[in-house]
Amino acid sequence: MIKKYDLINKIHVISVDKNHKHNYIANKILNDKKVNEFNNIEAMAKYLNTSPSTLSRFAKEIGLDSYKNIHLLVEEIWDEKTSQLDINLTNDPTSVTTIANLYYETIAMTEKILNGSFKDVENICFSILNAKKIVFFAVGGTYLICLDLSNKLNRLGFNTIALNDFNNVYYHLKNLEKNDILFLISYSGKTAEVIKTAKECKNSQQAKIIAITNKKPNLLTDLADINLKVESLDPLIRNSSIFSRISIFLASDVIYNYLLEIDNNYFKSKLETTKIIK
Repeated sequence: MIKKYDLINKIHVISVDKNHKHNYIANKILNDKKVNEFNNIEAMAKYLNTSPSTLSRFAKEIGLDSYKNIHLLVEEIWDEKTSQLDINLTNDPTSVTTIANLYYETIAMTEKILNGSFKDVENICFSILNAKKIVFFAVGGTYLICLDLSNKLNRLGFNTIALNDFNNVYYHLKNLEKNDILFLISYSGKTAEVIKTAKECKNSQQAKIIAITNKKPNLLTDLADINLKVESLDPLIRNSSIFSRISIFLASDVIYNYLLEIDNNYFKSKLETTKIIK
């Protein structure tokens, strides 16, 4: 299956190639919100001043098998553009102020979601307290967030490990028992290795799956026992997950701080015990 960002990148490439026969269609899809309003191929073709058969050929060129899939993709593009709060990333995206403002917006968006997710945070924390072992798994830059939370929980006396390789996580999850946790982080909720790991855990019917993902429907949400959702301003066409890291770090620190408050005196003594004396 072709990934959404690959499809969008293909449309973007066509949109900047003025000699491409589908340049006009690609530009309208990326830049004209009205295209999102048409739920049948005839209506969209009429608005784009083209034919249904041309739209079908465009769909096949970018890797889709039907108009219906184009409509769903256009819908996702404009849903995400709307969620970016009309912030124009093309206006000096290297500016420190621009990037800082995007951080603030990402934090505000995630704060709003987390404030409505108190029960999920609570359930995660009590699951952690009841677990004998916690295995964290993520790939790419997101692994650093797993490592950070795993290290923090280790300091509090929990038996945790953070992994970023499927071969290693496979035998660890096979040794998990009832009440243990497989903690998965994937902003998209679609990362292949993470989904494969979640499915293996489900087949074992042993450990509880906790996941942090974005708020949109995704496969990892469906597989998780508890799903904490976040939101960020990562653009649709991107080279790396810049702002999603901030939203996930915020969620992980909310979990950690809530856990500390459950038994503040006990965990405070643990932190004192593990403090490095300089």
